[in-house]
Order: sequence, then C-alpha cells, then structure tokens
Amino acid sequence: MGGRLVGLGCLSGAVLLLEITVGRLFSVSLWYHFAFLVISLALLGLGAAGAWLAGRPLAHPSARALAITAGLFAGAVLGLLGVIGLVPVDPFALRTAPVASGLGLLVYTVATALPFFWAGLTIARLLSAPAAAVGRLYAADLAGAGMGAGVAVICLPLVGAPGAALLAAAGGLVAALCFLGGRSRGGRAAMGVRAGLGLGALLLVGAAILWGQRWPVPVPASKGLAQALAGGARWLWTGWNTISRVDVTQGDLAHYAPGLRQGRLPPQLAVRIDGDALTALTAFDGDLTALADFERALPALAYWWRPGPRVLVIGAGGGPDVLAALRLGAEHVTAVEVNPLVVALVREHFRGFTGDLYRHPRVTAVVGEGRHFVAQPGPAYDLIVLSLVDTWAAVTTGAYSLTENFLYTREALADYYRRLQPGGLVVLTRFERQPPVELLRLLTTVAAGLEMAGVAEPGRQVVVMGNGEQATVFVRRGAFSPEEVATARRFADRYGHHLLLAPGEPASDPRLAQALGPDRDTLIATSPYAIDPVTDDRPFFFQFGRWRSLVWPWNAPDFAGFGSLTTGQTLLLLILGQTTVLSALLVLLPLGRRRPAPGTATLGWFAYFTALGLGFMAVEIALLTQTTLLLGAPTVTMAVVLGGLLVSAGLGSLLSDRLDCSPSSLTPLMLLLAGCLVIWPALTAVATTAFLAAPWLARLGLTLLLVAGPGLLLGLPFPGGLRLLQRHQPDLVPWAWAVNACASVVGPVLAMMGAITFGVRLLFLVAALLYLGGWLSLLLGLRRAEVRLARPLTSTTPTTDS
Repeated sequence: MGGRLVGLGCLSGAVLLLEITVGRLFSVSLWYHFAFLVISLALLGLGAAGAWLAGRPLAHPSARALAITAGLFAGAVLGLLGVIGLVPVDPFALRTAPVASGLGLLVYTVATALPFFWAGLTIARLLSAPAAAVGRLYAADLAGAGMGAGVAVICLPLVGAPGAALLAAAGGLVAALCFLGGRSRGGRAAMGVRAGLGLGALLLVGAAILWGQRWPVPVPASKGLAQALAGGARWLWTGWNTISRVDVTQGDLAHYAPGLRQGRLPPQLAVRIDGDALTALTAFDGDLTALADFERALPALAYWWRPGPRVLVIGAGGGPDVLAALRLGAEHVTAVEVNPLVVALVREHFRGFTGDLYRHPRVTAVVGEGRHFVAQPGPAYDLIVLSLVDTWAAVTTGAYSLTENFLYTREALADYYRRLQPGGLVVLTRFERQPPVELLRLLTTVAAGLEMAGVAEPGRQVVVMGNGEQATVFVRRGAFSPEEVATARRFADRYGHHLLLAPGEPASDPRLAQALGPDRDTLIATSPYAIDPVTDDRPFFFQFGRWRSLVWPWNAPDFAGFGSLTTGQTLLLLILGQTTVLSALLVLLPLGRRRPAPGTATLGWFAYFTALGLGFMAVEIALLTQTTLLLGAPTVTMAVVLGGLLVSAGLGSLLSDRLDCSPSSLTPLMLLLAGCLVIWPALTAVATTAFLAAPWLARLGLTLLLVAGPGLLLGLPFPGGLRLLQRHQPDLVPWAWAVNACASVVGPVLAMMGAITFGVRLLFLVAALLYLGGWLSLLLGLRRAEVRLARPLTSTTPTTDS
C-alpha cells in the first residue's frame, strides 16, 4: 500500500505541475489569456477518464495497469511538448485562415487533454477500487497536489516551462515505478521495466536541467518576436521565470522610446516578454548628450512643467524612460519593474552594454509590482510615468482583450494621484489610432479615478498630446493654468506634435472632451465600442469590442487596418464550441450505452450536478482574477489558487463523511455556502486594499485564507450529493460525474465571458445562485418523487363520507 500512496502523491503533484506549466507555455506559444483554457482542458481529460471508467465494472487495479497508465501520462506530456514545438498555431489568424487556426486549436486541445486523461484514469482506478483505503489515498492525492503547486513556483525560474513539463513527465515515470513496487516479482523482465522507468525519469530530469531553459517554444506569427526573427534579427539570449519568458534580439530596432516617433538614439537591443511585450536595452556609457532626442518625445513635456523632478517609473523594463528622465534633468529616478529577469538583463547579463544603468547614482531600481509599490508608505513624487506596458502588435490584434491589467484601472489612477506632490503629474503614454477607442477608454478611466480621489472637474486637470502614432495623457494634481497650457502649445509647435486636448482649448475630437465631462455616460452608452472606465473588478482594459458587434458588425468597425475589435469574443465562442463538443463526445458519449433507469427526480439530479460544476468554476476564475492583484504574478497566483482551492475543497470533502447527507442536513450547508459567496467579493476587495502594501509572505498568507474560506465549503456539496444519490437512484452516479465534468469543462469559458462583460464580483453572485438553484431543483424533484410514490397507497385507502 505504501508504494501506491507514494505513487499517487507523485502523480497528483505531476498533474498540478503540468497544469500550471502548460499555462506558462501557452502564454508564449499562444497568448496570455489561454491559461483559463488549460483549466478546461485539464478537467476535460480528467472527466473523460472518469466517464470511461464508469462504464466498466469496478475491480482492484493491478500494479501493472496503474504503471501503464502512469507511463502513458509521461508519454502524453512529451507528446504535448512535441505538438507545441511542431504545430504552428496563431489564434489571431482566425479572420485570414479560419480553418487552419481552428484545426490548430483543436490539435492543441486534444494534446493538452490527453495527459490529464491518463492521469485521471490512474487516480480514479485507485480511489474507486473496492475496499480501497480512501482516506489515506485521498490524503496522498491532496498532499501531492499541494507539493506540485510549490514545485511549479520553484522550478520555473530554474529550468523554464519546458523543463518543468519534463519534470512532470519524470513524475509520471516515478509514479509508475512506485506502483510496480521494489520487490523482484516477474523475473528479469519486470526488473528491466523498473530499471527502464528509473533511467527514463533520470534522463528527463537531466534534460530539464540541461536544456529546459533553451528548449525551443515557437511563437505565433502575430507576435513581435516572430516578426523580428523573420526580418533577420539575431537571437542573443533567452530565459524563463514564473512571470514570463524573456528574449533579447539584435538588429530589429531602429529606435525605441515611448512617445518618440522618429529620432536618433544609441544602439539598442530588443527585449520581448513572452515573445511580444517590448522594451529595449540602450547602449549607455554615462554620456547623456547621446540621448538628446529624448527631449523630442511626448513625455518630455512634463519636464518643461516640472524641472528637476523626482520621478517614479512604473514598468521600467530595460530602462528607456529612466534614461529619458536622466537626460531631462531628473533629480532622482525610482524604477519599478515587476519582472526580475528584465532587471537582471540590465544589472548582470548585459551590464556592459547598458552601463549598469540600474546602479546609476541617480537611479534606484526596485523589483516589484507597480500597484504594490504605490500602495506602500513613502515619499510623494513630482512625476509618475507609465509608458506602453504592452505592445502595438498585441493590442491591434486583440491579443490582450482577455487579459487583466491592474495598472490601468480607476483604482490604480486614484492611487497614483494620491502619491503626487501638489502640481505633480501622472504621465501615461498609449497608442494613438483611429477611431480613438484606446484613448477614450483611458480618459474615461482617468476621469473615474480622479473623481474617486475627490476631484470635482477632471477636465481641468488633463492635457493630451499626440504625434500620430502615440499619445501621452498628462494628469496634474491641481488644475492646469493658462500659462501651462501655453507651454504645452509651444512644446507641440517646436517638435511637430499635436495638442489633442487641454483646458480652455478646442479638442481635436469632441469625444475626448466628452470622455472627461459630466455627460461621458452618454458617450459610453452610445459608443459602438466598449470605452467605459476600467476597474479592479473588470480589469480588461484592452477589451474594446461589444457582444452585439458579433451580430451587427457594422455597428463597430475595425481599427483602421489593424484587426478586429471582437477578437476576444470570437475566440471565447470558438473555444466554448470546441470544449462543449469535446466534453459531450469524450464524457457523455462513453456512458451512452449505460442509460439510467427512468426516475422521477432525474432532471433534478442533473440540474444539481451541472450547477455544481458551473458554480465551482465561476468561483475559481473569480478567485484567480481577484488575487492576481494581490500576488502580482499570474503564474504564481495560478499555483497558489489552484493548489489552495484543491486542498481546501478536498478537506471539505473529507469533512462531508461526518455529515448526515439528508436534504434536511444539507440545506443549511447550501445556504451557508451561498451566503459566503455573496459576501466574499466585498471581503476580498477590502482585504486586498488593506494588504496591497504588505510584504509578499503576508499577501501569500492572505491569498490562501481567501481561497480556503469558500474552498472548504465548496468541497461539501458534491460528495454529499453523491451519497444522497446513491440512496435514491444509484444507477445515476456515473451520469452525475459526467454532467458535472462537462459543466466543469465549459465553466471556465463561460466564467471568462461573464467576467469581461459584467465583472468578477458578479461571478460570486452567479455561483451562489447556481448552488441554490441546483439544490432547489433537486429538492423539488425529490418532493415530486415522494408524492408519486405515495399515490398508489392513498388511492387504495377506502374513504367514508363524514
């Protein structure tokens, strides 16, 4: 039994390690927001395994059978790495090559689900075997999953995402070895198999250590790295950590400086995050005269208003904004960059090229998330600078439409505003394009943020300058004076820029002024684009399309020559269709021959277990999104939330063994769960605000508490409902697993659609309604069943007139 417990723990850890790792791989080979798809595909594989096993009689699994399926898990992981490396998929080529893109996503879908199918088959066999020590097995399963989450956080910086996937495959082989045991049963052949499994695991670990960081993971053609390499750029360096993959190339940047359309700068190296988000390393030897063209960039206007400022740069990257600040006379620059790998490029790997910029006497570099840094107590700044914390290519293809960004929210703008000196400026550089959707959304968000900070007339405190490619929004603490507006006009005339909006000046586009004015709600309501203010509850700044544009596309034309506004919605619908069809084929179809006997409460049972699947995934996606702000790194957040939710829900399932699973005992629990879900978003928001400036370990502990609270209660309804089902209609048990699995597969996609449309907090309310609605449907079904069973008895009872 000991070998099986260890094997189960290894396999469970490998499964969670793989789930987190594939999310990181998809961020490079596809785009960031496909992490939620990984959750669906993992559940698809696990659900298909349960459905396949449900159609067969229960039997004590042999060591050989367990070892085979664990080994197949390892092989399927290697197959998935092969698919990622060899099958080119560009999800944003749907308009130009819909068939090829759709088929490519289908191949990714199947290849991703397959490892989880084999792992699910192994785990389900162990847990469902007759006379199995379920308690100990379940404990091993939970312990392994928790360790897998921790291993992911540790291993990603050391061996990269490909190396972590190889370690997950090695975990499968170790599990197979544990299932076979160490005794010499089976003769030389069995010993040879054991030796082969051990050697294979060692080879995979060695490959992860030696080649994990350099394992080729191609990027789609819509990403900047692919375009640079196709244009002849030379690849200089690559590295992974929990946040991203970072690549450095040479020969593809003429100049890179936020707000500078044309200019001459020292040689630069391109730095791309996950194949696209761009920053630059600039050759610097301490001579600031070589940086004279930074004076022509849009953000330089801020230094005309505030000479010799103390500057905070959020999202400093490779340092172009830092160099600009030094050239323009900043007294001191605090450079905050969330990605330690990017900071290491400046400080270590390319130290000679950058002149060790982040150790310059007037520069302090901080590895941290911008919102966390601003929330901490500290000095006020004259300028707070945020420039292009993403890329032109990504935004115009719709790549970030499903990605949360907490730097561009109403709450973030209010925080920045509060850290300014009187007369200080928040300097936001974004892309300028027609129609000005991005600029309009930024302005409505700025207005909402200023109002949140107590400003009555936001329009008096905002100036917008553009150069035809980019636009910079200057937000002043205090109203702009006529003299400052005149300074802005002189700056624009001198360098050929355009003053798009300023107090007392006619706006270049009336909508820009309306976005800051009292009637902006009318502008938002009548716009064919989504330009409403972005909040921490709906942090999807780049989601500009509306669902109605899918039906009436002429209401929201595309950006001029730059791609579709509805890319995000189109992808969601495509993924929803694929996951629905696949879950029906792989989960429901295997049970087709095992039709349940007709029962009066069948629909109630189906509604109950469907609601559980949808509700659980709604809570999971909501927790993932909300706690990303708290922890800062999406991959770390995924590891903590998935691991914490799995362990806490598992503990709740174990506690359910002590409950009398009758309708009367489960009803208070369902009401308690619904109440918890109703108050949890407000509690999470308050806790996040209070702990945003806390040390990382404190934020980690808070995140685990925020996950474990609802997680413990979420673990009760499913096993309790199963035991109740076994009493009433035991033949429905396999179908209950199947419909729950199908709902869990499509649940993340539906939850993502709800989050970008209505906000994350509403997901908690929807989940509460699903749990209550499912339970009510079940109670009504059971009540009807009792009434129908009682009818024959009452019909044969003689009656007398009184």
